Amino acid sequence: MERSRTRQTAAVRANRRRLLQASAALAGTALLGGRPRPAAARQEPVTLKMISLSDWPPHWAPVVDAFRARHPNITIEHEVYPFRQLFEIIEVRMQGQSEDVDLMAVDVPLVASYSLRGYLNPLDEYFSAEELTSTWVPASNEAGRHDGQLMAAPLNTSAQYMYVNLGLFREAGIAPPPALTADNETTVDEVVAGRWTWEQVVEAAKAMTADTNGDGAPDVWGFSFDQVSRPYQILALPESLEQPSISEDGLTTAGYLDSPKWIQAATFYHDLFNGQPVSPKGVTPTDTPDLFATGKAAIWVGGEWNARRFSEAEGLEFGIAAHPYFADGRVATPTGSWHIGIPAFSQHPAEAGQFIQFVTADPEGSRLWFEHHVQFPATVPLLEEIEAAETYGQFPASGWRLAAAEARSTAAPRPKTPGYLEFEDILATTLEDIRNGAQPAEALPGAVRRIDRALAKYK
Repeated sequence: MERSRTRQTAAVRANRRRLLQASAALAGTALLGGRPRPAAARQEPVTLKMISLSDWPPHWAPVVDAFRARHPNITIEHEVYPFRQLFEIIEVRMQGQSEDVDLMAVDVPLVASYSLRGYLNPLDEYFSAEELTSTWVPASNEAGRHDGQLMAAPLNTSAQYMYVNLGLFREAGIAPPPALTADNETTVDEVVAGRWTWEQVVEAAKAMTADTNGDGAPDVWGFSFDQVSRPYQILALPESLEQPSISEDGLTTAGYLDSPKWIQAATFYHDLFNGQPVSPKGVTPTDTPDLFATGKAAIWVGGEWNARRFSEAEGLEFGIAAHPYFADGRVATPTGSWHIGIPAFSQHPAEAGQFIQFVTADPEGSRLWFEHHVQFPATVPLLEEIEAAETYGQFPASGWRLAAAEARSTAAPRPKTPGYLEFEDILATTLEDIRNGAQPAEALPGAVRRIDRALAKYK
């Protein structure tokens, strides 16, 4: 497909530099508030053992160095695992009441499960009253709580954008939604005010789905999700219709997951891939970013972390628009990420609590984690600086200002349930069936029966 690339090249290179430099921009600003640094006390040496993801140690190193400057008696050792294996290791260690784990990464939808099963120590005593109420955006703060106590403190959160391929819109003669781009001065307020509905997305997607090679099947798709059948992303559909997926106590899905509004949301999802499809079957979350990066998807809803990748894609002229919603519903955007907690059997909870306070609430510690991990922060002071710092006024780093707005007002956490792993696994399988043609009114009641059987053990 022919597209003019001459004027894009310089912009793409500039975008790349801006996004890579953006997280460092806050380093030159003044630290905001927080506790005064305590003088290092003479204490017996303590070694804290932390289990987390395989790619985290380099990001931890500057945080740990700064923490040890304040607490020279505390050493931190890392034990790391790939994503899926980490969950298995946590189960084995906690069920065995292991005393040799003092800090652990907690995927936020599992807070309720870990808390109910006695895997975590409460964290409230390690934070001031003000820190507990004003440090993190409400969605992240609430997601880390169980029975009124903070059980895991937010390290990061996440947001979703609607990425639009401006070249494909132009070729189709369709005006794109208001978007942040390399070439205009559209504000975040204008992007939010012009947010498209899902109905508008589908109409545009139909017009831009095309068979350009004449083989009888589309090779350019009007729309694609990033995490095509994963609950993290798809749960925003029923949430936009103001339909919860599970009861308030997290122990039943009957009447929720099989409700008329859930079926409505799932039917919308089904129709994206079936009938007059605008989205491709047979692709995985690993595949979908390439669809957008190579010009094979006109509209792509996915995480804020993809902006860097797209800014590096040759010849891709894209914009960042706001996440869609249903016209007869509300705006609900996927959110949530990793938190950190103290295992219930740790022999050093006080020292572990000091580290958690440092990395999640202390101005120096939280900033260092943000600068080196370069993931969207959950801390309000950092979000306020993103909204104000000049660097974040430049595309594509400006997308984080949109993410900050969403984190404050539209973020919809995943359901709280002690059986989240079972809920997620069964729902993901069901969504994949619906994507491949199963009727939602038949598939969802079956999922309810399976999930509620699994949840019965927690009652």
